[in-house]
Amino acid sequence: MEGPMYVGTVTGINRSPATETAKAISVRKRTSQHKRSRNDVSSSDDCIFFHSELKFLNRGVMAGLNLRHIKVSAPGKIILHGEHAVVYQKTAIALSLGLRTRLDLRETNDGRVTIFMERFFKEITWKTDDLTSLLETTKVDAETLETTLDQELLDRLQQLVGSSLIQDVGIGNGDGSDVQFRVEAAKVKDPSTQSIALVGFLYLLIKLCKLAGRSTVPSLSFAIQSEIAIGAGLGSSASLAVCLASAILAFLGVIVVDAKTCRDSVGKLVPQADQLALINHWAFLVDKIIHGNASGIDNSVSTYGGVIKFANGQMTRVQSRLKLDVVVVDTGVERNTKRMVEIVRRRKKLYPLIINPILDAIDGISNTSFTLLQHGNGSPTAEEYEALSELISINQHLLCVLGVSHPGLDAICATAARLGQAAKLTGAGGGGCAIVVLDPDIIKFERLRESMMTEFRQLEFKPHTADLGGPGVLFHPVS
Repeated sequence: MEGPMYVGTVTGINRSPATETAKAISVRKRTSQHKRSRNDVSSSDDCIFFHSELKFLNRGVMAGLNLRHIKVSAPGKIILHGEHAVVYQKTAIALSLGLRTRLDLRETNDGRVTIFMERFFKEITWKTDDLTSLLETTKVDAETLETTLDQELLDRLQQLVGSSLIQDVGIGNGDGSDVQFRVEAAKVKDPSTQSIALVGFLYLLIKLCKLAGRSTVPSLSFAIQSEIAIGAGLGSSASLAVCLASAILAFLGVIVVDAKTCRDSVGKLVPQADQLALINHWAFLVDKIIHGNASGIDNSVSTYGGVIKFANGQMTRVQSRLKLDVVVVDTGVERNTKRMVEIVRRRKKLYPLIINPILDAIDGISNTSFTLLQHGNGSPTAEEYEALSELISINQHLLCVLGVSHPGLDAICATAARLGQAAKLTGAGGGGCAIVVLDPDIIKFERLRESMMTEFRQLEFKPHTADLGGPGVLFHPVS
Protein backbone atom coordinates (compact mmCIF):
# COMPACT_ATOMS: atom_id res chain seq x y z
CA MET A 1 0.00 0.00 0.00
CA GLU A 2 1.43 3.37 -0.94
CA GLY A 3 1.43 6.39 1.32
CA PRO A 4 0.65 6.49 5.03
CA MET A 5 -1.65 3.87 6.48
CA TYR A 6 -4.66 5.17 8.35
CA VAL A 7 -6.34 3.42 11.20
CA GLY A 8 -8.98 1.08 9.92
CA THR A 9 -7.38 0.65 6.52
CA VAL A 10 -8.61 -2.55 4.86
CA THR A 11 -5.77 -4.57 3.42
CA GLY A 12 -6.12 -7.35 0.88
CA ILE A 13 -9.92 -7.44 0.87
CA ASN A 14 -12.27 -7.19 -2.05
CA ARG A 15 -15.27 -5.02 -1.33
CA SER A 16 -17.95 -7.47 -0.30
CA PRO A 17 -21.70 -6.88 -0.17
CA ALA A 18 -21.27 -6.58 3.58
CA THR A 19 -18.84 -3.71 3.11
CA GLU A 20 -21.25 -1.96 0.83
CA THR A 21 -23.92 -2.42 3.49
CA ALA A 22 -22.05 0.14 5.55
CA LYS A 23 -22.79 2.77 2.93
CA ALA A 24 -26.41 1.77 2.77
CA ILE A 25 -27.12 1.90 6.50
CA SER A 26 -29.60 4.71 6.72
CA VAL A 27 -28.85 7.77 8.78
CA ARG A 28 -32.22 9.13 9.58
CA LYS A 29 -34.53 9.96 12.41
CA ARG A 30 -37.12 7.24 13.07
CA THR A 31 -39.11 8.72 15.86
CA SER A 32 -42.25 6.99 14.68
CA GLN A 33 -40.63 3.60 15.39
CA HIS A 34 -38.43 4.46 18.34
CA LYS A 35 -39.65 6.99 20.87
CA ARG A 36 -36.75 8.51 22.74
CA SER A 37 -36.34 11.12 25.46
CA ARG A 38 -33.53 13.63 25.56
CA ASN A 39 -32.05 12.15 28.73
CA ASP A 40 -31.69 8.56 27.58
CA VAL A 41 -30.50 8.79 24.01
CA SER A 42 -27.53 9.93 22.04
CA SER A 43 -27.48 13.61 21.30
CA SER A 44 -27.28 12.73 17.62
CA ASP A 45 -30.94 12.99 16.66
CA ASP A 46 -30.27 12.10 13.07
CA CYS A 47 -29.13 8.52 13.50
CA ILE A 48 -30.48 5.13 14.52
CA PHE A 49 -28.24 2.13 13.86
CA PHE A 50 -29.52 -1.42 13.83
CA HIS A 51 -27.06 -3.83 15.36
CA SER A 52 -28.23 -6.73 13.23
CA GLU A 53 -26.91 -4.88 10.16
CA LEU A 54 -23.68 -3.99 11.92
CA LYS A 55 -23.04 -7.57 13.02
CA PHE A 56 -23.45 -8.74 9.44
CA LEU A 57 -21.03 -6.05 8.34
CA ASN A 58 -18.47 -7.04 10.98
CA ARG A 59 -18.46 -10.71 10.02
CA GLY A 60 -17.87 -9.74 6.42
CA VAL A 61 -14.70 -7.70 6.93
CA MET A 62 -13.25 -8.54 10.34
CA ALA A 63 -10.78 -11.19 9.23
CA GLY A 64 -8.74 -8.99 6.93
CA LEU A 65 -8.43 -5.82 8.99
CA ASN A 66 -4.99 -4.57 9.93
CA LEU A 67 -5.75 -2.62 13.07
CA ARG A 68 -2.62 -2.96 15.17
CA HIS A 69 -2.09 0.75 15.78
CA ILE A 70 -4.66 3.54 15.90
CA LYS A 71 -4.25 7.28 16.42
CA VAL A 72 -7.23 9.58 16.91
CA SER A 73 -7.86 13.05 18.28
CA ALA A 74 -10.95 15.05 19.23
CA PRO A 75 -11.47 18.70 20.21
CA GLY A 76 -12.76 20.31 23.35
CA LYS A 77 -15.59 22.81 23.34
CA ILE A 78 -16.48 26.28 24.50
CA ILE A 79 -19.86 27.82 25.16
CA LEU A 80 -19.81 31.08 23.24
CA HIS A 81 -23.20 32.28 24.47
CA GLY A 82 -26.15 30.98 26.43
CA GLU A 83 -24.66 29.79 29.73
CA HIS A 84 -27.37 29.44 32.38
CA ALA A 85 -30.04 30.82 30.06
CA VAL A 86 -30.15 27.41 28.35
CA VAL A 87 -31.46 25.95 31.63
CA TYR A 88 -34.61 28.05 31.06
CA GLN A 89 -35.17 26.91 27.44
CA LYS A 90 -33.12 29.72 25.89
CA THR A 91 -30.59 29.26 23.09
CA ALA A 92 -26.95 28.32 23.66
CA ILE A 93 -24.14 28.33 21.10
CA ALA A 94 -21.20 25.93 21.44
CA LEU A 95 -18.14 25.62 19.19
CA SER A 96 -15.33 23.14 18.91
CA LEU A 97 -12.11 24.34 20.52
CA GLY A 98 -8.75 23.88 18.83
CA LEU A 99 -7.30 22.20 21.93
CA ARG A 100 -7.47 18.44 21.51
CA THR A 101 -7.23 15.10 23.27
CA ARG A 102 -5.02 12.61 21.45
CA LEU A 103 -5.22 8.84 21.86
CA ASP A 104 -2.75 6.21 20.75
CA LEU A 105 -4.12 2.64 20.80
CA ARG A 106 -1.80 -0.31 20.31
CA GLU A 107 -2.55 -3.99 20.28
CA THR A 108 -0.27 -5.94 22.64
CA ASN A 109 0.27 -9.58 23.58
CA ASP A 110 0.71 -9.28 27.35
CA GLY A 111 -2.80 -10.38 28.31
CA ARG A 112 -3.66 -6.98 29.75
CA VAL A 113 -5.62 -3.82 29.02
CA THR A 114 -3.57 -0.80 30.06
CA ILE A 115 -4.50 2.88 30.10
CA PHE A 116 -2.30 5.90 30.78
CA MET A 117 -3.36 9.52 30.67
CA GLU A 118 -0.86 12.27 31.17
CA ARG A 119 -1.81 14.76 33.96
CA PHE A 120 -4.76 12.61 35.02
CA PHE A 121 -3.66 9.17 36.15
CA LYS A 122 -0.60 7.00 35.84
CA GLU A 123 -0.62 3.59 34.21
CA ILE A 124 -3.52 1.41 35.33
CA THR A 125 -3.93 -2.14 34.06
CA TRP A 126 -6.33 -5.08 34.19
CA LYS A 127 -5.97 -8.70 33.13
CA THR A 128 -7.92 -9.48 29.97
CA ASP A 129 -9.18 -12.67 31.66
CA ASP A 130 -10.92 -10.57 34.33
CA LEU A 131 -12.52 -8.36 31.69
CA THR A 132 -13.51 -11.36 29.56
CA SER A 133 -15.41 -12.80 32.52
CA LEU A 134 -17.49 -9.61 32.52
CA LEU A 135 -17.89 -9.78 28.75
CA GLU A 136 -19.35 -13.30 28.96
CA THR A 137 -22.30 -12.14 31.08
CA THR A 138 -22.84 -8.75 29.39
CA LYS A 139 -25.87 -8.35 27.15
CA VAL A 140 -26.25 -6.25 24.01
CA ASP A 141 -29.54 -5.85 22.16
CA ALA A 142 -28.91 -7.03 18.62
CA GLU A 143 -31.89 -5.17 17.17
CA THR A 144 -31.73 -1.64 18.56
CA LEU A 145 -29.04 0.76 19.64
CA GLU A 146 -28.51 0.80 23.39
CA THR A 147 -29.96 3.97 24.90
CA THR A 148 -29.96 3.27 28.64
CA LEU A 149 -27.02 2.34 30.80
CA ASP A 150 -26.54 -1.25 31.94
CA GLN A 151 -26.61 -0.81 35.71
CA GLU A 152 -25.57 -4.40 36.43
CA LEU A 153 -22.41 -3.98 34.38
CA LEU A 154 -21.73 -0.57 35.94
CA ASP A 155 -21.95 -2.05 39.45
CA ARG A 156 -19.51 -4.83 38.58
CA LEU A 157 -17.11 -2.37 36.95
CA GLN A 158 -17.20 -0.12 40.01
CA GLN A 159 -16.09 -3.09 42.08
CA LEU A 160 -13.33 -3.96 39.60
CA VAL A 161 -12.05 -0.38 39.41
CA GLY A 162 -12.26 0.00 43.18
CA SER A 163 -10.24 -3.13 43.81
CA SER A 164 -7.61 -2.15 41.25
CA LEU A 165 -7.19 1.27 42.86
CA ILE A 166 -6.86 -0.08 46.40
CA GLN A 167 -3.27 -0.87 45.53
CA ASP A 168 -1.19 2.30 45.85
CA VAL A 169 -1.82 3.65 42.37
CA GLY A 170 -0.17 6.99 41.63
CA ILE A 171 -2.71 9.52 40.44
CA GLY A 172 -1.42 12.71 38.83
CA ASN A 173 -2.98 15.71 40.54
CA GLY A 174 -2.44 18.01 37.57
CA ASP A 175 0.52 20.04 38.83
CA GLY A 176 3.31 17.57 38.16
CA SER A 177 3.34 15.95 41.59
CA ASP A 178 1.70 12.68 42.56
CA VAL A 179 -0.73 11.80 45.26
CA GLN A 180 -1.53 8.33 46.52
CA PHE A 181 -5.11 7.40 45.77
CA ARG A 182 -6.72 4.76 48.00
CA VAL A 183 -10.16 3.26 47.96
CA GLU A 184 -11.46 1.45 51.01
CA ALA A 185 -12.62 -2.06 50.14
CA ALA A 186 -16.05 -1.35 51.58
CA LYS A 187 -16.45 1.82 49.52
CA VAL A 188 -16.16 0.70 45.94
CA LYS A 189 -18.38 3.50 44.66
CA ASP A 190 -15.62 6.06 44.84
CA PRO A 191 -16.76 9.51 43.72
CA SER A 192 -13.41 10.60 42.25
CA THR A 193 -13.30 11.76 38.66
CA GLN A 194 -10.53 9.27 37.95
CA SER A 195 -12.46 6.20 39.05
CA ILE A 196 -15.63 7.28 37.24
CA ALA A 197 -13.67 7.87 34.04
CA LEU A 198 -12.13 4.40 34.31
CA VAL A 199 -15.56 2.83 34.76
CA GLY A 200 -16.74 4.64 31.62
CA PHE A 201 -13.71 3.41 29.68
CA LEU A 202 -14.19 -0.23 30.66
CA TYR A 203 -17.94 -0.04 30.06
CA LEU A 204 -17.32 1.15 26.51
CA LEU A 205 -14.65 -1.48 25.84
CA ILE A 206 -16.76 -4.41 27.07
CA LYS A 207 -19.98 -3.29 25.40
CA LEU A 208 -18.29 -2.75 22.04
CA CYS A 209 -16.47 -6.07 22.25
CA LYS A 210 -19.87 -7.68 22.76
CA LEU A 211 -21.34 -5.71 19.87
CA ALA A 212 -18.50 -6.82 17.60
CA GLY A 213 -19.08 -10.48 18.46
CA ARG A 214 -15.83 -10.91 20.37
CA SER A 215 -15.63 -13.82 22.81
CA THR A 216 -12.60 -12.35 24.60
CA VAL A 217 -11.30 -8.87 25.40
CA PRO A 218 -8.12 -8.21 23.39
CA SER A 219 -4.82 -7.06 24.89
CA LEU A 220 -4.63 -3.32 24.32
CA SER A 221 -2.65 -0.30 25.43
CA PHE A 222 -4.20 3.19 25.49
CA ALA A 223 -1.91 6.23 25.82
CA ILE A 224 -3.74 9.55 26.12
CA GLN A 225 -2.50 13.13 26.05
CA SER A 226 -4.73 16.19 26.33
CA GLU A 227 -4.26 19.90 25.76
CA ILE A 228 -7.62 20.55 27.45
CA ALA A 229 -7.74 21.67 31.07
CA ILE A 230 -9.55 19.08 33.18
CA GLY A 231 -12.59 20.26 35.13
CA ALA A 232 -12.55 23.72 33.56
CA GLY A 233 -15.74 23.43 31.52
CA LEU A 234 -13.94 22.88 28.20
CA GLY A 235 -15.34 19.42 27.42
CA SER A 236 -12.29 17.37 28.43
CA SER A 237 -14.32 14.29 29.42
CA ALA A 238 -16.39 14.33 26.22
CA SER A 239 -13.24 14.71 24.13
CA LEU A 240 -11.77 11.68 25.89
CA ALA A 241 -15.00 9.71 25.39
CA VAL A 242 -15.04 10.50 21.65
CA CYS A 243 -11.42 9.38 21.27
CA LEU A 244 -12.07 6.13 23.12
CA ALA A 245 -15.24 5.35 21.16
CA SER A 246 -13.58 6.11 17.82
CA ALA A 247 -10.48 4.04 18.48
CA ILE A 248 -12.29 1.02 19.91
CA LEU A 249 -14.94 0.98 17.20
CA ALA A 250 -12.23 1.10 14.54
CA PHE A 251 -10.06 -1.54 16.20
CA LEU A 252 -12.98 -3.94 16.45
CA GLY A 253 -13.97 -3.36 12.83
CA VAL A 254 -17.37 -1.88 13.62
CA ILE A 255 -16.34 1.14 11.57
CA VAL A 256 -13.84 1.09 8.70
CA VAL A 257 -11.94 4.32 8.16
CA ASP A 258 -9.82 4.50 5.02
CA ALA A 259 -8.72 6.99 2.40
CA LYS A 260 -11.12 5.58 -0.19
CA THR A 261 -14.32 6.22 1.72
CA CYS A 262 -13.53 9.04 4.16
CA ARG A 263 -12.91 12.73 3.67
CA ASP A 264 -9.36 13.98 4.00
CA SER A 265 -8.67 16.91 6.33
CA VAL A 266 -5.09 18.14 6.02
CA GLY A 267 -3.63 14.64 5.96
CA LYS A 268 -6.09 13.20 8.48
CA LEU A 269 -9.34 11.34 7.92
CA VAL A 270 -12.85 12.39 8.92
CA PRO A 271 -15.22 9.41 9.39
CA GLN A 272 -18.38 9.17 7.30
CA ALA A 273 -21.69 10.52 8.61
CA ASP A 274 -23.01 7.15 9.78
CA GLN A 275 -19.71 6.40 11.52
CA LEU A 276 -19.75 9.79 13.26
CA ALA A 277 -23.27 9.14 14.47
CA LEU A 278 -22.24 5.82 16.02
CA ILE A 279 -19.15 7.38 17.64
CA ASN A 280 -21.29 10.18 19.02
CA HIS A 281 -23.83 7.78 20.49
CA TRP A 282 -21.30 5.70 22.44
CA ALA A 283 -19.38 8.78 23.55
CA PHE A 284 -22.63 10.18 24.92
CA LEU A 285 -23.16 7.07 27.05
CA VAL A 286 -19.65 7.42 28.49
CA ASP A 287 -20.27 11.10 29.22
CA LYS A 288 -23.48 10.12 31.02
CA ILE A 289 -21.48 7.75 33.22
CA ILE A 290 -19.01 10.51 34.07
CA HIS A 291 -21.49 13.37 34.59
CA GLY A 292 -24.71 11.58 35.48
CA ASN A 293 -27.01 13.76 33.37
CA ALA A 294 -25.18 14.92 30.25
CA SER A 295 -26.98 17.18 27.78
CA GLY A 296 -25.20 15.73 24.74
CA ILE A 297 -23.76 19.09 23.68
CA ASP A 298 -20.16 18.33 24.63
CA ASN A 299 -19.87 14.97 22.88
CA SER A 300 -21.67 16.29 19.78
CA VAL A 301 -19.29 19.24 19.43
CA SER A 302 -16.29 16.97 19.97
CA THR A 303 -17.52 14.42 17.42
CA TYR A 304 -18.67 16.73 14.64
CA GLY A 305 -16.74 19.95 15.25
CA GLY A 306 -18.07 23.25 13.97
CA VAL A 307 -20.93 25.05 15.70
CA ILE A 308 -23.94 23.70 17.56
CA LYS A 309 -27.05 25.67 18.40
CA PHE A 310 -28.97 24.16 21.31
CA ALA A 311 -32.51 25.29 22.08
CA ASN A 312 -35.47 23.55 23.72
CA GLY A 313 -33.69 20.22 23.71
CA GLN A 314 -32.97 20.36 19.96
CA MET A 315 -29.56 20.70 18.33
CA THR A 316 -28.69 22.32 15.03
CA ARG A 317 -25.21 21.64 13.64
CA VAL A 318 -23.43 23.85 11.14
CA GLN A 319 -19.84 24.34 10.08
CA SER A 320 -18.58 27.75 11.12
CA ARG A 321 -17.89 30.00 8.17
CA LEU A 322 -16.07 32.52 10.33
CA LYS A 323 -12.51 31.79 11.40
CA LEU A 324 -12.24 32.84 15.03
CA ASP A 325 -9.08 32.82 17.08
CA VAL A 326 -9.23 33.02 20.85
CA VAL A 327 -7.16 32.99 23.98
CA VAL A 328 -8.58 30.57 26.52
CA VAL A 329 -7.57 31.71 30.00
CA ASP A 330 -7.82 29.29 32.91
CA THR A 331 -8.24 31.03 36.27
CA GLY A 332 -7.18 27.90 38.12
CA VAL A 333 -10.24 28.37 40.33
CA GLU A 334 -12.35 25.25 40.64
CA ARG A 335 -15.91 25.64 39.38
CA ASN A 336 -18.99 24.62 41.31
CA THR A 337 -21.64 24.30 38.61
CA LYS A 338 -24.40 23.29 41.00
CA ARG A 339 -23.79 26.37 43.15
CA MET A 340 -23.79 28.73 40.14
CA VAL A 341 -27.05 27.25 38.83
CA GLU A 342 -28.60 27.71 42.26
CA ILE A 343 -27.52 31.38 42.39
CA VAL A 344 -29.31 32.09 39.10
CA ARG A 345 -32.38 30.11 40.17
CA ARG A 346 -32.63 32.08 43.41
CA ARG A 347 -32.31 35.46 41.69
CA LYS A 348 -34.85 34.48 39.08
CA LYS A 349 -37.28 33.50 41.82
CA LEU A 350 -36.73 36.69 43.85
CA TYR A 351 -36.54 39.17 40.96
CA PRO A 352 -38.41 37.74 37.97
CA LEU A 353 -39.11 41.14 36.40
CA ILE A 354 -35.35 41.78 36.30
CA ILE A 355 -33.89 38.34 35.60
CA ASN A 356 -36.36 37.10 32.97
CA PRO A 357 -35.57 39.97 30.56
CA ILE A 358 -31.85 39.24 31.07
CA LEU A 359 -32.38 35.63 30.07
CA ASP A 360 -34.35 36.81 27.02
CA ALA A 361 -31.50 39.16 26.13
CA ILE A 362 -28.97 36.32 26.31
CA ASP A 363 -31.23 34.30 24.02
CA GLY A 364 -31.17 37.19 21.53
CA ILE A 365 -27.37 37.37 21.75
CA SER A 366 -27.08 33.65 21.03
CA ASN A 367 -29.32 33.78 17.97
CA THR A 368 -27.64 36.89 16.58
CA SER A 369 -24.21 35.31 16.98
CA PHE A 370 -25.38 32.12 15.31
CA THR A 371 -26.41 34.11 12.25
CA LEU A 372 -22.99 35.78 12.10
CA LEU A 373 -21.19 32.45 12.38
CA GLN A 374 -23.29 30.93 9.60
CA HIS A 375 -22.91 33.70 7.08
CA GLY A 376 -19.33 34.88 7.56
CA ASN A 377 -16.50 33.89 5.25
CA GLY A 378 -12.99 33.42 6.62
CA SER A 379 -11.57 35.90 9.10
CA PRO A 380 -14.19 38.34 10.36
CA THR A 381 -14.33 41.73 8.72
CA ALA A 382 -13.98 44.83 10.90
CA GLU A 383 -17.77 45.12 11.03
CA GLU A 384 -18.24 41.45 11.89
CA TYR A 385 -15.63 41.57 14.64
CA GLU A 386 -17.18 44.71 16.08
CA ALA A 387 -20.55 42.97 16.26
CA LEU A 388 -19.08 39.80 17.80
CA SER A 389 -17.06 41.87 20.26
CA GLU A 390 -20.06 43.88 21.40
CA LEU A 391 -22.19 40.76 21.84
CA ILE A 392 -19.48 39.11 23.95
CA SER A 393 -19.06 42.18 26.16
CA ILE A 394 -22.81 42.56 26.64
CA ASN A 395 -23.17 38.90 27.51
CA GLN A 396 -20.41 39.09 30.11
CA HIS A 397 -22.12 42.05 31.81
CA LEU A 398 -25.40 40.14 31.85
CA LEU A 399 -23.71 37.10 33.37
CA CYS A 400 -22.28 39.36 36.07
CA VAL A 401 -25.81 40.52 36.88
CA LEU A 402 -26.87 36.88 37.15
CA GLY A 403 -24.15 36.50 39.80
CA VAL A 404 -21.95 33.89 38.13
CA SER A 405 -18.72 35.78 37.49
CA HIS A 406 -15.65 35.75 39.75
CA PRO A 407 -12.86 38.25 40.57
CA GLY A 408 -10.43 36.20 38.47
CA LEU A 409 -12.79 36.23 35.50
CA ASP A 410 -13.38 39.96 35.97
CA ALA A 411 -9.60 40.56 35.94
CA ILE A 412 -9.25 38.65 32.67
CA CYS A 413 -12.05 40.64 31.05
CA ALA A 414 -10.60 43.95 32.28
CA THR A 415 -7.13 43.09 30.97
CA ALA A 416 -8.54 42.15 27.58
CA ALA A 417 -10.70 45.29 27.40
CA ARG A 418 -7.68 47.50 28.15
CA LEU A 419 -6.01 45.96 25.10
CA GLY A 420 -9.12 46.48 22.97
CA GLN A 421 -10.28 42.85 22.99
CA ALA A 422 -13.60 41.30 24.02
CA ALA A 423 -13.75 38.62 26.72
CA LYS A 424 -16.32 36.67 28.70
CA LEU A 425 -16.55 33.67 30.97
CA THR A 426 -17.37 30.36 29.33
CA GLY A 427 -19.29 27.61 31.08
CA ALA A 428 -20.79 27.75 34.55
CA GLY A 429 -18.65 30.61 35.84
CA GLY A 430 -17.58 31.15 39.42
CA GLY A 431 -14.06 30.21 38.26
CA GLY A 432 -13.02 28.01 35.39
CA CYS A 433 -12.15 29.73 32.13
CA ALA A 434 -12.71 32.90 30.15
CA ILE A 435 -12.28 33.37 26.43
CA VAL A 436 -10.82 36.37 24.66
CA VAL A 437 -11.96 36.58 21.03
CA LEU A 438 -9.08 38.13 19.15
CA ASP A 439 -9.43 40.96 16.67
CA PRO A 440 -7.88 39.79 13.37
CA ASP A 441 -5.56 42.79 13.57
CA ILE A 442 -4.05 41.65 16.87
CA ILE A 443 -3.29 38.28 15.33
CA LYS A 444 -1.06 40.08 12.81
CA PHE A 445 0.89 41.80 15.57
CA GLU A 446 2.71 39.07 17.47
CA ARG A 447 4.16 41.51 20.01
CA LEU A 448 0.74 42.77 21.10
CA ARG A 449 -0.63 39.25 21.42
CA GLU A 450 2.39 38.10 23.42
CA SER A 451 2.01 41.16 25.65
CA MET A 452 -1.53 40.01 26.49
CA MET A 453 -0.34 36.47 27.20
CA THR A 454 2.40 37.81 29.47
CA GLU A 455 -0.07 39.89 31.46
CA PHE A 456 -2.31 36.89 32.01
CA ARG A 457 0.65 34.81 33.21
CA GLN A 458 1.71 37.61 35.57
CA LEU A 459 -1.78 37.40 37.07
CA GLU A 460 -1.06 33.68 37.60
CA PHE A 461 -3.58 32.55 35.00
CA LYS A 462 -2.92 29.94 32.31
CA PRO A 463 -3.57 31.27 28.78
CA HIS A 464 -3.70 29.14 25.63
CA THR A 465 -4.25 30.26 22.06
CA ALA A 466 -6.68 28.22 19.95
CA ASP A 467 -9.12 28.50 17.08
CA LEU A 468 -12.86 27.88 17.20
CA GLY A 469 -15.20 25.89 14.97
CA GLY A 470 -12.59 23.50 13.59
CA PRO A 471 -12.92 19.78 12.78
CA GLY A 472 -14.28 17.17 15.15
CA VAL A 473 -12.81 13.70 15.60
CA LEU A 474 -9.91 12.88 13.28
CA PHE A 475 -8.04 9.66 12.49
CA HIS A 476 -4.32 10.25 12.08
CA PRO A 477 -1.91 8.36 9.82
CA VAL A 478 0.30 5.73 11.44
CA SER A 479 3.66 4.56 10.15
